[in-house]
Amino acid sequence: MSNIGNDDDDDDYQFLRIIDALHAINQKVNLVGVVAEIGIFKQSRGTVKDVNKVLVSIFFVTDYYCIETISHSLLKDHFEITVLPYLLVLSADCCCTLKIVDESHPSSGISVNFFAENFEKLPCVESAGDIIQLSRVVIKSHRLGINVVFDKKLSSFALYEGRCDSKFAPYQVSPKFHPRVQDKKFIERLRKWTASHQPETHTQPETSSSDSLSLKEIKQGNQFNLTCKVIHICEVKQGEWMLFVWDGTDAPPVNIHKKLEEEFDKPLILQLEASPLSRDIFCTFPSVGTILRMTADRCNEKLGLHLLKAGKWVQFRNINFEVRSGIWCGILLPKSRFSYLPDDDNLVLHSQRTYNERLKHKWGRMPLSTFPWPSYVTETNHDHKDVSFHTLMEVLSSREATAKFRCVVRVVATLPDRPENFRSSSCGTYRIRLTLEDPTARIHAYLYAEDAWCSEALYIYLVPIIGP
Repeated sequence: MSNIGNDDDDDDYQFLRIIDALHAINQKVNLVGVVAEIGIFKQSRGTVKDVNKVLVSIFFVTDYYCIETISHSLLKDHFEITVLPYLLVLSADCCCTLKIVDESHPSSGISVNFFAENFEKLPCVESAGDIIQLSRVVIKSHRLGINVVFDKKLSSFALYEGRCDSKFAPYQVSPKFHPRVQDKKFIERLRKWTASHQPETHTQPETSSSDSLSLKEIKQGNQFNLTCKVIHICEVKQGEWMLFVWDGTDAPPVNIHKKLEEEFDKPLILQLEASPLSRDIFCTFPSVGTILRMTADRCNEKLGLHLLKAGKWVQFRNINFEVRSGIWCGILLPKSRFSYLPDDDNLVLHSQRTYNERLKHKWGRMPLSTFPWPSYVTETNHDHKDVSFHTLMEVLSSREATAKFRCVVRVVATLPDRPENFRSSSCGTYRIRLTLEDPTARIHAYLYAEDAWCSEALYIYLVPIIGP
């Protein structure tokens, strides 16, 4: 085995190459590498604390746990258990996984598993290609391969920017990290190597590859990759977070399998989050292109989605897509991974350029699915044929109290559901609530009229949508 910096006699100053670390099973080593991939932060299922013989298997037997005990020394620092009659209580750590590479192992690299008391103590990588320095970590082998385990009591880390023109001061360190003069040369060497070998290191993923989807290509199913920009992150429930992502394209329209008469008792939702976002937030959203909601899988593991960085372009891997109430939703799993992309990435530049071209074009705000032109069947009469189109996102973000917009939308629900019920029995006014959507948003629109002529006109236009 060969060490980096082996001219120093102190083992604490030795950095093992990744290719050599693969043969140092159960040994405590120091590593320095380039971050190629980041795992979603999650709350682990825990390990057992302060015991030499620890739990490996839990068998579910009716309403209590049956425990089988065997040796497994590495788990003891990451779980706390309390054994009560017929009950096992676990308190779990937070954890994440990074994949790092270096010049000795530039393609496959090695995974590093981190454990900490809370999400904030985990390494928060700002960009793929940044450099991480690891001290006193353990190399472990298991049936899925070889990885590195970061012991929260003994190990330490430091994160550095990966750009060659960056400073040598780390932007995040763990409590036990102690900087050394020797660190500078290792960081400088990796920065130079990364700059000259980016395609080889995969620290800037090949986002133009066929396995990475855009929003216009998404479909229901599992194990997809997506390249997009995180434009907003919010807490939708206590401890539950939602990402809002975008790439400038329109997600395909979906079929809504809902009976019209159900709208009164079970109205179609306008958004997946429980409470609508404020107008100030809508004003920060792009006006064209689908805003996809992404949330954690409905499982027992808590994911730290709030630690992702809004405003960054990201490539997600191993995510699912599903339709909820006729709205696309991305599902992040505990095994999902992501990489931050630089602003000069080819796909990022292409997406931004395409978006800017749509904004400049007179018809660029029309849904992509309506080209070459939307159906005239449901077009309303107006005297402003030359008025440019707007998206519903622009309607939501408008600060004018009264404004007129020309939009291409789908009517996905009506209330009342039948034209003969449009007239109010109490006041005689004709009124309808339409649920409208385009690729950017879903809204309610209210129509009122005092005479039957307007009602007949509405009937003519709504027949193709809701039936005679």
